Amino acid sequence: MLIQCRMVAFYAVLVFGSLIPSVSWSQRSDVFSDEDFALYPGYCRAKLTDEPKSEVERWKRHLGNDNYIHMHHYCFGLRAMTLAYSNYTEKQLRKGFALDVVRNMNYILSHTKKDFFMRPDALINLGRGHQLLNENENARRAFSNALKLNPDSVDAWIALSDLLYDTGQRKEAMKVLEDARTQIGDHRKITLRMEQMQKK
Repeated sequence: MLIQCRMVAFYAVLVFGSLIPSVSWSQRSDVFSDEDFALYPGYCRAKLTDEPKSEVERWKRHLGNDNYIHMHHYCFGLRAMTLAYSNYTEKQLRKGFALDVVRNMNYILSHTKKDFFMRPDALINLGRGHQLLNENENARRAFSNALKLNPDSVDAWIALSDLLYDTGQRKEAMKVLEDARTQIGDHRKITLRMEQMQKK
């Protein structure tokens, strides 16, 4: 009887425990070390640690309070991106972290103000998350939407070009960089990427 009760309890944990949403490892603030915080924007430390109130207020003014309250998701997304690339050859780990990128960047896009100046960056990171998942059409849409919001975003132009290049569309990739140079003018990142593609 005791064994049967234990077995029932064990299966209950398996069944009902799986229904409880778990917090992703990349979304735990305690996994951010000082070295991690050095990699990410200052608002990540302000949002996730006991920073002085003056520092928190500074970031609220810079980002807007209605946006700042959600920025921990952006930081979690950046952390997940780092983990996805550092575990690139481990397919399951990479997929899990890439899903975290997509979830967190979608959260930012859904909850921040429509005129928030960081929305193009969130879209670029969203696209990179989709690219890590081999969801190339979604990635392309995200990069294109970033360019609609900010046609002068060098990172968006390069991300779109890299996506096309990596999927075998090399002429189209070079055309994107040429369009970028027409839009922005000469820029070191764009020129360097064009030179790299030409060498290949």
